Amino acid sequence: MENEIEVPWSEHTVIEKSELLDNLSDAGEWREDKIKASSFIVSPSYGTLDYDGFVNFLRNKFMFFALSEKEIQEYDRPHLEAQQLSDYREDAKMDGKWGELILFTMVEGFLDIPMMSHKLGWKQNPTDQVKGSDGLFFGEYEGSPTLGIGEAKMYTDLDDGIKEARSCVADC
Repeated sequence: MENEIEVPWSEHTVIEKSELLDNLSDAGEWREDKIKASSFIVSPSYGTLDYDGFVNFLRNKFMFFALSEKEIQEYDRPHLEAQQLSDYREDAKMDGKWGELILFTMVEGFLDIPMMSHKLGWKQNPTDQVKGSDGLFFGEYEGSPTLGIGEAKMYTDLDDGIKEARSCVADC
């Protein structure tokens, strides 16, 4: 049995790596056992970090995260349909939707593996909390068919994030 995927899954991604790198800069990589941690920072712009550029990039990509390709084609204004699902707050520190959106853009943009399912589509209203992984991704990664189970967590301290990733891998 061959390790090839018949369907060119990477053709179904909507985030281009070059477009993502217009808004983020590579800040290094760390590997140990099953863990690979890549870090990125929001790109600098005239002596400061350009958060607005990255937020606008995410805003423009949100409909691809929240709606299917079919829904995007059917709606006259898919941005508005997607926005109704969002319920983004000014202070999103405890709101996982931003992390889920960033997870989607990173996996599709850097790994070229399309998202197949996510929790946002299961919400009945914008304030529901849905349990389970944040996204499922399927495609070819490093030459092998790959199912990616995505869980978004955001840390201000890289060491805390790596510690959490290690405990997750140990539990799996």
